[in-house]
Amino acid sequence: MRRGQGKSTSNNRKPNMTPLETRNHTTARIEPDYADEPEENDLKNIFKKIIEGLKEDMRKSLKEMEEKNKPKIQDINKSLKERVQDLKTEIETIKKAQSEGILEIEKLGKRSGTKDVSITNRTQEMEERILEVEDTLAEIHSSTKENLKSNKSLSQNIQEIWDTVKRPNLRIIGIEEGEEIQLRGTENTFNKIMEENFPNLKKDMPMKIQEAYRTPSRLNQKKVSLSHNNQNTKHTQQRDILRVAKKKGQVTYKGKPIRITPDFSMETLKARRS
Repeated sequence: MRRGQGKSTSNNRKPNMTPLETRNHTTARIEPDYADEPEENDLKNIFKKIIEGLKEDMRKSLKEMEEKNKPKIQDINKSLKERVQDLKTEIETIKKAQSEGILEIEKLGKRSGTKDVSITNRTQEMEERILEVEDTLAEIHSSTKENLKSNKSLSQNIQEIWDTVKRPNLRIIGIEEGEEIQLRGTENTFNKIMEENFPNLKKDMPMKIQEAYRTPSRLNQKKVSLSHNNQNTKHTQQRDILRVAKKKGQVTYKGKPIRITPDFSMETLKARRS
């Protein structure tokens, strides 16, 4: 009986070994998947820092270029204004001399009944000089306008580059903090908003979010500052989203009203408010 019992006990233990080994094996196979998540997040953070660094360098370069060109343009405009004033003075002097010459010719003509050729030639020279000065003055006016236009165009180009490169395309206001954690990312929050409000647009034009993150709104020391969702999408997608959002009137997230606006640089916002 003891031998039989011993065999029975031995046989009963063997089936219990397999599930334990299987469980251990399954756990070991799954663990690396969880271990990969921190590495992936670390890489994302590294790339994000690199991109932010590049954007900041570009912003500084654009700002330096603007500050460097601004004094030069101001000096050119100042020089042109001084030159214009000098030419205006010269024109007045020539006109005065011309008037005096004409009066002198008229007096001599009345006395002798003939015209002095030298005085006539002198008058013609004055008239030609006046025409030359007036042409130069017109060229300076045209050059001044071109410089002002170029300066304005340069400032606009810098603003456009800044808006395109540094700032994300869209700002979403009204999303409670923590939503992106539940949906595993700010990008998924944006996709939920698109599905809830613009399902046809999302179906016809797949969204490609280049970057998404939260930023604090205007800081207020007296209360806790909420933050906004910033979404970096393609320019064409930005226009379509803003267009349908304006047409819809009210955009919601889980039934609560939110706002989707373009996100511009401070320079652009100041220019639009003025």
